[in-house]
Amino acid sequence: VLLLPPGLQAHTGLPSLPKKSGIGAVYFVTAGEGGTVKVWRSDTGKCVWEAASGGKPKVQQEGDQGEEAGEGSEPQKAGWAVEYIQSLPSGKGVLCATADARLLAFESRGHETLVLTKQLIGTNDEVIDMKFSGSDNSKIIVVSNSEQVRVQEVDGLGCVGFLQGHSDMVLCCDACQEDPSDSSRSLVLTGSKDQSMRVWDSSSSLCLGVGQGHVGAVTAVAFARPGPAGGWAVSGGADKLLKVWDLSPLPGAGASAQSPVKLRTKAAVAAHDKDINAISVAPNNQLLCTGSQDRTARL
Repeated sequence: VLLLPPGLQAHTGLPSLPKKSGIGAVYFVTAGEGGTVKVWRSDTGKCVWEAASGGKPKVQQEGDQGEEAGEGSEPQKAGWAVEYIQSLPSGKGVLCATADARLLAFESRGHETLVLTKQLIGTNDEVIDMKFSGSDNSKIIVVSNSEQVRVQEVDGLGCVGFLQGHSDMVLCCDACQEDPSDSSRSLVLTGSKDQSMRVWDSSSSLCLGVGQGHVGAVTAVAFARPGPAGGWAVSGGADKLLKVWDLSPLPGAGASAQSPVKLRTKAAVAAHDKDINAISVAPNNQLLCTGSQDRTARL
């Protein structure tokens, strides 16, 4: 819990609070295991502003019912929990430290309340996979033995997003343009120990589709080339299975946020005698090459 500094209150444009019985009401900031930073009024107990530690802020408008102090939404993953909060030296924002070793700076932008302006992130564990993403290859998708996948900028290597949805460590990824002929949305494919593969929009960090059906960790994934629009993706796992997934049900670009669609397999085969470690799709989409712990590569 942090008392909102008077200077920050002025910068965010929050109105002055009335005094009752000679005691002035105050704004205060809270953050906790739910991973959400909130600003409250002490006189009404109402939340006037909130933002998830990895998401966009939500401002409670005047007259909204707001959220009662002590109530909360469904908790996020444990790694998003905010463990410490303090004012920035400038007095124009707050700095939060999360359980997954991130430092988040929320700063005032004129009279637009607080916004997440900077994230300082260390590597959670060994980096086990990474891919360039974006029409101009301006982003890098980083898999670091965590449930969350980071999206980082090439210039400056700052973190600009998280792909959050897997319930166990992510082991592999791939990326491509939905339509390589233009600057369409960039898609990311991930496989995890939770026995699922997911398709993401890297710009919005939304999960578009989920493929479930492996009975072991998903250890290798790949998009069809040159792009998945109406096409397919392939996954391999510790269950020795190779699965081809139909991506045609994915929502189109610009579709509103919704639950990810359930993807169906077009084909499946027991491809190896041990875990599948790698998959490559031929440029003409006619062949797959797989590598395995059984010391073989197969077409």
